[in-house]
Amino acid sequence: MQESASDTIHSSLRSMDTINHSPPGEAFQGTTRMTRFVRQNLSTLKKTASYYVVHISVAAMVAYAVTGDVLMSLTLSLLEPTVQAVAFFFHEKGWERINQRRALRAAEGAPA
Repeated sequence: MQESASDTIHSSLRSMDTINHSPPGEAFQGTTRMTRFVRQNLSTLKKTASYYVVHISVAAMVAYAVTGDVLMSLTLSLLEPTVQAVAFFFHEKGWERINQRRALRAAEGAPA
């Protein structure tokens, strides 16, 4: 049976939980924080990764059409989408916060 990407991520997270070079009972703080961060943001991280792949593909095709140079198009297609992927992640987190506030106001009976 082939393991899906989601299964692989969850398996990696479980492995990260067990990596512990501290005395028994003490969690390795960096790993614990990173694991918690990934779990809390898994959906957004998956969307960011798929957006990144699409963006690199489109950027490479456009850059090649403009420059006619494969090396230049690959360089441009990796640089700009990498910055955009980071921006997209924070953009998504901002919209999540806005939607959470709207839901909270609606639940409290205040106008949105």
